[in-house]
Amino acid sequence: MVQVTRNGGSATKPKISINENYAKNFSASITNAYVNELDIDSRGDVTCKVIIHNGGVGDLDYRVLGTCEHIDDIIPPVVLGGINRDNGWVVLASGSIATTTGAKEYDIADNFYTKIFVQVKFTTATTITRTWYRGTRAN
Repeated sequence: MVQVTRNGGSATKPKISINENYAKNFSASITNAYVNELDIDSRGDVTCKVIIHNGGVGDLDYRVLGTCEHIDDIIPPVVLGGINRDNGWVVLASGSIATTTGAKEYDIADNFYTKIFVQVKFTTATTITRTWYRGTRAN
């Protein structure tokens, strides 16, 4: 969802709108294979931030994937548990979050990606996640 968060301007300067592209997924139960936690159409986002919080008892792995492919030609990033790199997907961030660690955040500056996927899986025991995405669009 895109929301206008601030308008600025004066009689001598034109108004500049800053919009947000916002997505979240709370309390998603995850498995031992990567699942798509968030699927974001990030066209128009100039910068963006992803926050992944481990809200359960097990450790989890995450990866943030991006593609520059045209929106009509995108092939999903997961093929038999791997990453379909042949179809334009790249890993923007990846890592692990222990139960005691809490949240990880990742900034994407100068975002030129068409789509961004946030994927998670558990590594030690079934856990739940809370995931946020916020992109800034300057109009």
